[in-house]
Amino acid sequence: VLMFPIALPLTVPHDVDGPVPANESLLATLGAIISGSMFGDHVSPISDTTILSSLCSSCDLMQHVRTQGPYACVVGVISLLLCLVSSTSSALVAAMLLPIGVLLLALILHVCGP
Repeated sequence: VLMFPIALPLTVPHDVDGPVPANESLLATLGAIISGSMFGDHVSPISDTTILSSLCSSCDLMQHVRTQGPYACVVGVISLLLCLVSSTSSALVAAMLLPIGVLLLALILHVCGP
C-alpha cells in the first residue's frame, strides 16, 4: 500500500492538457507492486495472514514461514524472470508469458514435488 502513492505517479506521463491514458509502464508498475506485496506477505513472519495461518493450523510461526518460503521464492523468481522478458519483448511474446509461467511452475512441481 505504501508503494502506490510513491511509484504510480512516476509512471503517469503528462502533456500540456493533463495526464494521458494509461500506458504500459503504468500497468507494469501496478503489477510489480501487487506481486511484490503478495510475495512479502507470504514470506514475512510479521504478516497478519502468516500469523493467522500458523495459529489456525496449530503450527509454529517460524516453521510456517520456513515451509512457505521455498514455494514463494520459486514463484517469485519465475515471476521476476518473466517480467524481465516481457519488458524487453513484443506484445505477442508478452501475451504468451502467462501460459509459459504456468507450464514452468507445473514442470517444477512435477520434477521437485512429492
